Amino acid sequence: MFSKPLILVASDFSSSSDMAIKAGEVLRQKLNGRLHVIHITRYPAEMDWMSHEFREKYMSPELQDLLISGMASMLHKQVRTCEAECTHEVLFGSSFKVLTEAISRQGVDLLVMGYQGSGSHLFQMGSLTSKMIASSKVPLVVIKKHFQVKKLAGLIDPVDPNEKIFEACEELSFLLSAQPEFIAMLPNMSPDFWVPGFSLSAAEKIQLLARTRDLILEKLDSHLSAVIKVHFSESKNLADDLSAVMAREKIDLGVLSKHKRGTVEKFFIGSIARRLLDSFDGNLLLIST
Repeated sequence: MFSKPLILVASDFSSSSDMAIKAGEVLRQKLNGRLHVIHITRYPAEMDWMSHEFREKYMSPELQDLLISGMASMLHKQVRTCEAECTHEVLFGSSFKVLTEAISRQGVDLLVMGYQGSGSHLFQMGSLTSKMIASSKVPLVVIKKHFQVKKLAGLIDPVDPNEKIFEACEELSFLLSAQPEFIAMLPNMSPDFWVPGFSLSAAEKIQLLARTRDLILEKLDSHLSAVIKVHFSESKNLADDLSAVMAREKIDLGVLSKHKRGTVEKFFIGSIARRLLDSFDGNLLLIST
């Protein structure tokens, strides 16, 4: 899945893009791949204050060429500052449409993007990253901090575990020399969050956690050596609870499926991918299934 990939990084010249480019370079080296960096703008010099009438009247072809050259120089300077061995280019148009087309046209295997929050810079990297989570057909790495992976965790559905998560984590743990584990989370079973009047004793909770782990391994008998940790959610917000667990486990990279299938997976994965962007203070890898 990750052998000799073409890695694409989308830059908006922000500090989060710097981290994404540096992460792309680490992945290029570790995965023996190629790295390409792009910056997308709607118009060669489009700014918030620039009206269409202003561009038509005052933007000569010579000035446009000068501004295009300036952006290309900025991108060149950025990749050099990040010490990335890569190719790079400036593209024009709607950021989402152009990025999607670039992935398809260039045969991209892995997309890397920074994230600062929803809608924050030139072409709103945060908002664009959220859109790519829903639509990207290639694995997407979302960078929120320095990319150094000592420990990674696959986030799995306790009822319907996705084998691709196991395969991706095992391959990446080997390529990145990282320690893998897998985390599954059961809904909160207390009366406040579950069925009124229903509760489990401490012993029953321990038995349920152990039984869930055994069921996961039964479905994935080719991964019997996997370290699987099952937890109960402490609230109704699985994203926050998963983030807290990953923080305690000192996870550097969380790996999860981004496509919804059944009801349980929709509950477990579909609703939390975007929430994890804001709640987890680490990097995420989302893979298509």
